[in-house]
Amino acid sequence: MWYNNAVVIKLTTTDSEGIMKKLLLFTIVTLLALLIISCTVSQEETILNHKESQEPIKTNTEASAEESEKTIISSDSINPDSIIYLGAFLLPDDGETEDEMFSYGGEGMCFNPESSSLFITGHNWFADVAEITIPELVISKNTSELNKAEIIQGLTDIKGSLFEGWSMEIPRAGLEIVGDNLFFCYGQHFEEEVELGTHGYTDLRLGEAGKVCIVGYKRYTSNDYMFSIPQNYIELFGGADLFTGRFRDGGWGGMGPSLYAVKSTDIINAQQNENISAMLIIGYDDSYNGDEGYKMNGYSHADSWTGGAFVSCDAGDAIIFAGTHGYGETWYGFSNGVVYPISGDENEKVPEVPPYPHDERGWWNDDFRACIAFYSAEEAVKSFNGETMPYEVQPYAFLDLSEYMILDRDETAMQYLGATAYDYEKNRLYVLELFADGDRPVVHVFTFE
Repeated sequence: MWYNNAVVIKLTTTDSEGIMKKLLLFTIVTLLALLIISCTVSQEETILNHKESQEPIKTNTEASAEESEKTIISSDSINPDSIIYLGAFLLPDDGETEDEMFSYGGEGMCFNPESSSLFITGHNWFADVAEITIPELVISKNTSELNKAEIIQGLTDIKGSLFEGWSMEIPRAGLEIVGDNLFFCYGQHFEEEVELGTHGYTDLRLGEAGKVCIVGYKRYTSNDYMFSIPQNYIELFGGADLFTGRFRDGGWGGMGPSLYAVKSTDIINAQQNENISAMLIIGYDDSYNGDEGYKMNGYSHADSWTGGAFVSCDAGDAIIFAGTHGYGETWYGFSNGVVYPISGDENEKVPEVPPYPHDERGWWNDDFRACIAFYSAEEAVKSFNGETMPYEVQPYAFLDLSEYMILDRDETAMQYLGATAYDYEKNRLYVLELFADGDRPVVHVFTFE
């Protein structure tokens, strides 16, 4: 408008027709030059953004917050700052034998709305399932001040002989209730040569399951955490009412947590070892062909995402994963920094195993933290509809839960959190802190407001 007004003023001035024509010509040339520059800059920015979108996401565990800021956040997503800590409680006392212990357990957990209780797995060698009460919550880091849950149904083997071919020394387990059925999944640490079912169901009285089916097209991606999809989202996910997935350290299943949408009725109606329909919602490249593929923002090979929930409340909606998140440098070897070769070169020197307590070999980080990763429910729906790729669904925030943890851990601890459960009616998130009460987990409880 400034240029147009100036031109009109000069055209109505009769002092000098030559000056007027020159000014008009100068103005037109200037406007054209500005337009060309603007288009060129815009085109360069478009090309740059397109190139960036095609490049694999780089590993940078120190840039989690920075990367998360680039992720689109729905206005309906939960703000992590809305979390409120309600307190904690202890699991029941162990029995006399290992299959009666909650020690070394906590792989699977879910909320039972029928009796306002929790189903939870015990000692990992068995991963049997018990039902326990939820006592009054206490905010304290002194376990002697926390109330203790009571047993409603004792630890029970719901698997029967369905997983006899699996090694349960380092198992994975997931539990969730839909209707009157308790759905479960089990997995083992190494699955390279195993072709067995992963998911099944039983009744709430913990009867022995009669069959299992297979969920997921890829090993290490489906058989750990399980959680239900809220009623108002079931139609948006094509009738699926369950999410299930897994994360395997080292990126063997994918460099970030995986998530499938399945129908509980398909699990019920499946034949033994039938591979049922499952839609991949979140999934990243695995590390078998190197570490340069698509990965979770802030990813570390030493991560351990062990639980999940679809939180839906007045504060918003979010798909969350709870676990241990690594920051800083990552290496495979021992906690004191000794690196163990993984190149496969037989001529590469293998170091001696360090003395205790640094003798556990695995993936390590400079800094481990108990953490929750928040994903947008809206972005998950877009992935289901094919509007985005599963690897494009990224966390919009990471929440450090360290201030709520009971145990002060040193550099020899690599796993902080276990399973999670969510109560939709009371908007309560239950998170297990591993080894916080001797060898037993402690249950922490949060809400969102």
